[in-house]
Amino acid sequence: LANDWPDGRGIFLLTDQKTAVWVNEEEHIKVVAVCPQGNAKEALGRAAGVLEALEQQLAQDRRPMAISPALGCLTVSPINCGSGVTTTYVMRLKVLASRPKFKALCNQHALQAKCQPG
Repeated sequence: LANDWPDGRGIFLLTDQKTAVWVNEEEHIKVVAVCPQGNAKEALGRAAGVLEALEQQLAQDRRPMAISPALGCLTVSPINCGSGVTTTYVMRLKVLASRPKFKALCNQHALQAKCQPG
């Protein structure tokens, strides 16, 4: 991907202002769907709709997505093989995060804590 910089890359923001498609940033395609109210089902549904529309258009253009029956969606990074779905939840837990054992509690539950001042 790096040999095309800055050509062949871009971010496309949908009219809902909550969904974006990144092209050739880290992966070939990255769909970001944000839902400030915490409705993960809605965000995932929007992302799936974007990918479905893109897949249909690529199939019409005879340029299907690269999908392996054994590995799932083929990606630039092997860690993203399979569905390639990653979810991130951001929560502000000021009182809980101020406790001394907060990071240990997160580690115990395989959660990543990114504490920011303020």
